[in-house]
Amino acid sequence: MMAATLFATFEPKRQGAIISFLDNNSTNFDGLSELENLVKRIGPPKWPWTIDAALAARGNAIFERDSAEGGCGGCHGIEDGEQRFPFVKTWRTPVENVGT
Repeated sequence: MMAATLFATFEPKRQGAIISFLDNNSTNFDGLSELENLVKRIGPPKWPWTIDAALAARGNAIFERDSAEGGCGGCHGIEDGEQRFPFVKTWRTPVENVGT
């Protein structure tokens, strides 16, 4: 496995309507790609205990509430984001200091 560093010089430059992300960029893309592929293979951790369906349903109801009512989905749910590149989907991730 190749060792990779995530620290890099990254200074994107606007060139008219286009932003160049590759000029002035020392990112180790091969190493970063390898790390991303490893994370995909590992996957999320498995819950080690039996899931209580009734409790999970109560938790889901809280998650799905409106944010103003203490719900979680407004920030932590997966929603389609902006189209960044042709045929590449992103998800919306609000960036907000919530004081935690």
